[in-house]
Amino acid sequence: IICFFDLPIFTTAAVLAVLTVLLALVTFFFMPQFLLRMIMRILRRTLYRLQIYNAERIPEEGPALLVCNRASFVDIFFISACTSRPVRFMMHESYYDVPLLKHLYKSVGFIRVSTRPKQLKRLFAETRDLLRAGELVCIFPEDDITRNGTMSAFSDGLSQLMPEDMDVPLIPVHIGMTWGSIFSCYYGKFSLRWPNELPHPATVTVGNPLPGNISGYELRIKLSELAAETAVIPAAGERPFHAQFSFLAKKRPFMRRISQFHGNSSWERPSNISLLMRSVLFSRALRRICSCEEEYVGIMLPNSLELFIALQGVLMADRKGAMINYTASQESYIHSIRIGRIRHVITSRKFLEKLRLEPLPEMIFVEDIVQENISAGARWFWTMACCILPARELIKQVAPMSWYRVDSTAVLIFSSGSTGIPKGIMLSHHNINSDVSAIVSTLGWSRKDSILGNLPYFHSFGLTVCLWLPVTTGARVTIISSPLDAVMALEALREDKLTVLVATPGFLQIYMRKGKREDFASVRVVITGAEKLRDDVAARFKELSGLAIAEGYGCTELSPVVSINIANSRLELGIEVAELGSIGPALEGVCIKIVDPSTFELMPENTDGLLLVKGAVVMQGYLGEPEKTREVIRDGWYVTGDIARMNRNGFITITGRLSRFSKIAGEMVPHELVERELNSILCPEERVLAVCGAADSARGEKLLVFYTDPRIVAPDSLVKAMREKGIPNLWIPRSENFIQVDSLPMLGSGKLDLAALRLRAEAYKS
Repeated sequence: IICFFDLPIFTTAAVLAVLTVLLALVTFFFMPQFLLRMIMRILRRTLYRLQIYNAERIPEEGPALLVCNRASFVDIFFISACTSRPVRFMMHESYYDVPLLKHLYKSVGFIRVSTRPKQLKRLFAETRDLLRAGELVCIFPEDDITRNGTMSAFSDGLSQLMPEDMDVPLIPVHIGMTWGSIFSCYYGKFSLRWPNELPHPATVTVGNPLPGNISGYELRIKLSELAAETAVIPAAGERPFHAQFSFLAKKRPFMRRISQFHGNSSWERPSNISLLMRSVLFSRALRRICSCEEEYVGIMLPNSLELFIALQGVLMADRKGAMINYTASQESYIHSIRIGRIRHVITSRKFLEKLRLEPLPEMIFVEDIVQENISAGARWFWTMACCILPARELIKQVAPMSWYRVDSTAVLIFSSGSTGIPKGIMLSHHNINSDVSAIVSTLGWSRKDSILGNLPYFHSFGLTVCLWLPVTTGARVTIISSPLDAVMALEALREDKLTVLVATPGFLQIYMRKGKREDFASVRVVITGAEKLRDDVAARFKELSGLAIAEGYGCTELSPVVSINIANSRLELGIEVAELGSIGPALEGVCIKIVDPSTFELMPENTDGLLLVKGAVVMQGYLGEPEKTREVIRDGWYVTGDIARMNRNGFITITGRLSRFSKIAGEMVPHELVERELNSILCPEERVLAVCGAADSARGEKLLVFYTDPRIVAPDSLVKAMREKGIPNLWIPRSENFIQVDSLPMLGSGKLDLAALRLRAEAYKS
């Protein structure tokens, strides 16, 4: 050894290189299992941060068939890390027959899979023999490695691999969070890329044994459920909203990521450190105003920097934000204040004057809070603390009780009241963080992206996507005060070169009427939700902007986004959607299943049933209403009340709400589908009609159509057009049941006010 190190440095390097190559060759040809384990350990210590859950469910001896989704090109190493036993992986011939690697695969006992009938029959027999011999076999029944981050269809026929003369456990294994990593199929094929994170997170979750005759459709749901159960566990390094912003602000203090656009090229762009200072001072003032027992502090402000600072201040004061919907009736938001036991509501004098509202006794004003409750000395002290202290020490001093509590309630969002009295929905930091993480993965989001902050922040869709998402990822957000101001929204998109636009279909139609193609030039993806996207609206927007609208689905109780109808490949994101009329597959870490509304038994694929959702996005519950919470959350599954169907690929199509059906002559008729058929005939630029049910002495119920469109002078022509399209007679409203009204009842979120609609319908009983 001494003689070796006495050699010149270049000679030493050359000798080491030769020895390394020789060692690699010896390992490759004579110790393949050791090489496999060595690669697995290298990946775990360099490129991936792997978390394994329930590995003990893989038996230490005896046969077992592992079934796993295909998430990346290194899945075999992740599964190998779960057990010390050698695993006989099944590998398709297109991967198995790669030159040079074929020897390695054959040496470690991989099983070559061919789709040719004779070889497939031989494969089944070989697999049964291996299981009889007590081997551990792993199969990937998914069609292909994911191209968009979601699981595709799973093949049937697993029972043919199981020996009939013995009981072999079928164990599901889910690999998650690898989308966007260096070995994922991010560009539609294998192509090395710099990962989103380094080391990139990855999870492997092992489930309980399943029946051997399980179908591919059911297996996909089971693996999705494993992913949902894993997502409930907070990720390493996950932080609450206010703590995450503090860390990002300290890391990039002079960047201006959160701005407000006032129109006419007037911008307000404070630096991150400035917003941090103002938030900390606001929190100090709130501590002086609020008593120790106060849990929730109301926020009643339009989208603005003041709202962001108020929310940050509330959280930094170890309180929880209650977002008050100022577009609702006074009775509604007073009810919200009462059920939240809210003693203080942060608002603005100018804002109340604009809405022509009288101040309530609970209201405190942003114009006065800091001025009247923070001394000059305290201002100087906390300003210096923000500049000098490291982020961790600063947030520990500012929010000692909440800076690390991702499981604590972050905000109280009040339901829109579309079906009755508003309820207080408690969402934790982890609820919203999980939803943000899934959206980031689905959209390929990065810090280079930017979004228009147009949707109201008192609504969970606006809060999560238009504020929480950009703030916690360090991306840009441009806030505008109202989504109805199309001129301001289009000017902000154009001048700030924003890349993501989120809006309801109603708001999009307003933007379309005043927008031009160049206004959307920088936008790469458009997402809509809150109400059904009509086909004609999607087609007109595609013609105007060249972009395909990705329709999403969710509700406040689910933080709120559950699915997005993205493209089949990331390369087509924003240009195409996977399935027209669908709301897409569930986001990563979210499980959806369709069940019978009466028995809650799983429905077959492509069959209408009640939609249930499971995952970390499911709310903590309704404030002060444990009975209602138990009604809608059953064994971790949230009962949405929506009727839908799901195909083998996991794509969901909403049929309607359970409450938006009429039972006519014993048949269930969905109101939303009737509306869709009427709109396909009229092709209006905005919502001009709404279908509702009313009691009928002859057939149990009848369909009423409330409309505002003056073109519907003669409903007979609409009825005739529906008959010509071959629509079932029960779905066609009678001419005398078309009722013209001045306006349709709408909520501030852009949804139809179903409670008000039902009240109108009650006047037409017969």
